[in-house]
Amino acid sequence: VGIFSLSKNPCVGMMWALYASMRHGYCIIYNKDALLKAPGNIYMNDRLMLEVKYSRNAPKADLRDISNGKLPKKLFGTKEIGWSAEEEVRIVTDKSGMQSLAPSALCGIIFGSEMLDRDKKKIKDKLKNRNVSFYQLQRKKK
Repeated sequence: VGIFSLSKNPCVGMMWALYASMRHGYCIIYNKDALLKAPGNIYMNDRLMLEVKYSRNAPKADLRDISNGKLPKKLFGTKEIGWSAEEEVRIVTDKSGMQSLAPSALCGIIFGSEMLDRDKKKIKDKLKNRNVSFYQLQRKKK
């Protein structure tokens, strides 16, 4: 399977530190409906969006989970409770590896508070003439 991990909350400091080079990177904002639509007119047939459940214990799967549709959630939608600040959502597909996204899925970029102006300019230049909004992360004083 393929798993594409996302977050509902772009302002978690820990994630900017871990995944965006200590706030020198950027965060991509996606349009949910366009993100689920694969190029080639495949829509929701091979992509399942799961909100991650955080738990102290891994769920136990059994044969009934196949017929009641709970198997994907149990196998791919649970994570250790220590990661709950991520507010993760996962798109699970039946295909592993790199996958194409509909161009309309990209709708915004949040620049990290420590990102260099020249790097922001490169991104803006690459995305000009696209319907993309730009935002700037600010660190709280104190």
